[in-house]
Amino acid sequence: ADNGPGMIELATPLPDVYEDIRDTYDLVSDPDAVLLTTVSTYKMGRADEMLAWYTGEGSDAADRGFFEYFQNFYPTLEQQAPLELAVDEALGVVSLTGRYRIPDAWTPLEDDDGEYLYIDADDLYQDMPRFVGTPRTMTYALSHPVRSRQTLIVHLDDNWDVENTTDVIETHAFRFSNVERFFNNILFKEVTYTSKASEIAPDDFRGVMGALRTAHDLTGITLTVSE
Repeated sequence: ADNGPGMIELATPLPDVYEDIRDTYDLVSDPDAVLLTTVSTYKMGRADEMLAWYTGEGSDAADRGFFEYFQNFYPTLEQQAPLELAVDEALGVVSLTGRYRIPDAWTPLEDDDGEYLYIDADDLYQDMPRFVGTPRTMTYALSHPVRSRQTLIVHLDDNWDVENTTDVIETHAFRFSNVERFFNNILFKEVTYTSKASEIAPDDFRGVMGALRTAHDLTGITLTVSE
């Protein structure tokens, strides 16, 4: 406009995370199975990507895609309700909710002295760089920017007591945190990954990869019951 101030600079408001996954595992309500409710929330460019994927594939294919994804981890998985899509156009947020039942979710230990259940923050794991153990003589490219969070919530009975822990791993290339809290028979595990650079220099490669491998090992939960 004639009376306008001309070009001005505006800081882009960035959300804490672009992808926010919340998986709730109920080990109490159904004595014969684990109940899983997963809510995946996407913002900014990730919201555009997921909405385009859902629209392009169609609701049935998207439903099947989510089901088959979790079935890779839990072969006995049963779907309890169709995948739900919610779009908030005002906030630019897309969310997908799935509800499943997992019979025979526990795996016997090798010595037959009990069983275990492994729960992994795989969505966040997939957003992290892959570990590479070989030396580098050239820079190593990283996906950037990445801001992901995954929360695992596990409802347990009175027989459990889990220690609270906090882990933070930070390099010039990324920041990773793992926070585990246990109260009222509910285990909360929140893992976050934030990229800080688009590449790793050869001299820094070994140190960053070592930190990354440590972070990878912190993305899951193993619950063990001994007989």
